[in-house]
Amino acid sequence: MLLNDRKCAKRLLDFHPTDFEFLSEKLKADKSFVLETIPKYSNCIKYASEELRNDKQVILRVLVGKNGLLLEFASEALRNDREIVLRAIEGEKIANSHLRIPSCHDMHMNNALALQFASPQLRNDREIVSKAIIRNALAIQFASEELRNDRTLVSYAVQRNASALDFVSEELRKDEKIIELAAKARFADLDMD
Repeated sequence: MLLNDRKCAKRLLDFHPTDFEFLSEKLKADKSFVLETIPKYSNCIKYASEELRNDKQVILRVLVGKNGLLLEFASEALRNDREIVLRAIEGEKIANSHLRIPSCHDMHMNNALALQFASPQLRNDREIVSKAIIRNALAIQFASEELRNDRTLVSYAVQRNASALDFVSEELRKDEKIIELAAKARFADLDMD
């Protein structure tokens, strides 16, 4: 049975936020209801109406301090919106960023992988791809073919993570200087263990 009553739905979601999918289509399309739900359960965007997944305000709210991979559920038009994609990749600065919380680091690394859900045009945007690679070198795998053949971006990526070499152009995978940078990165990782 689909829930259509706003008050009952709120109580249900307080205890079982993952049950958003069982709400009525009316509630899934109710912008104010969805905006109220997002802080507790940002994954609700997965089940929100198509109209709300195409609403920039809603998607920006979903991405604030949340998992950038939720970009997957934004409309195609918003996955081609520069501001939206940058927000997904960069996330939001954590108020207590001076604290050493591993989950924050992991979140920023995961946010960089939101590049995979960006439009082809934005996966060919040097600035966007650079910001993703800064957070997680493996994000290069989602860059356009042209940027996976960009010596500067590739050099940076393999210096940060030797495994990025697996995702660059065939030409640069055979390049001696790029291989040397990846090898140095791999040895640096071994020295830290």
